[in-house]
Amino acid sequence: MVKEFDNFILKSTNNLSYFNELASYIEKNEINIQNFFEIKNLTKKYVIQILPRNDFNNVLNALNINIKDYIRGNTNYSKREIDILELEDQRKTIAHKNANLDEMEKMIIHEIVHAYNNEFNYPKKETLWFREGVATNLSKQDYKIVDLKQCEFDKLVNDFNNYSNSYSYSYTIVNYLLKNYEHEKILDLIRDDYKLIKESNKIFYEVRNNQ
Repeated sequence: MVKEFDNFILKSTNNLSYFNELASYIEKNEINIQNFFEIKNLTKKYVIQILPRNDFNNVLNALNINIKDYIRGNTNYSKREIDILELEDQRKTIAHKNANLDEMEKMIIHEIVHAYNNEFNYPKKETLWFREGVATNLSKQDYKIVDLKQCEFDKLVNDFNNYSNSYSYSYTIVNYLLKNYEHEKILDLIRDDYKLIKESNKIFYEVRNNQ
């Protein structure tokens, strides 16, 4: 199954009952991401692959990524691929046994946000918290505002993938920025990751002190 858009190609190796719904959701929601980043066309298309478990694991193995129960999506920046585990196989995991189509659609938009972000720069360890905060907010994933007094910001910045509650902390910080900063200021931080790194501590304490 294949559906081609201006910036993405959605593909599935199996005949999925929800394929057309995914395609419609992408088509409907990508425009919001384009408007946010003020980009209409990516420099090169991404292929979004909906894969069964064995194929998905093969992708992770080829990238030397440890296969863990909670992993259900991956973006390969060099190959311009977004790999997503089929919904049926997500439900076979402990972490995502209650996964639904709404979650899957938002996860794909999350990865599409990263694709647009990559037009300016690729991920750095020190900016991962910000990129994930932008992606979780723009994709409208089900995160809640949390108390930042519990957040050790150095750990969030330097060890994002191993820091407990990292996505919720990032969601909370960027949610504040989206509501209180001018759009051009946020785009400036996205476009200039060195400026973002320089201002990160100031941003964090501003948000924490204004909760």
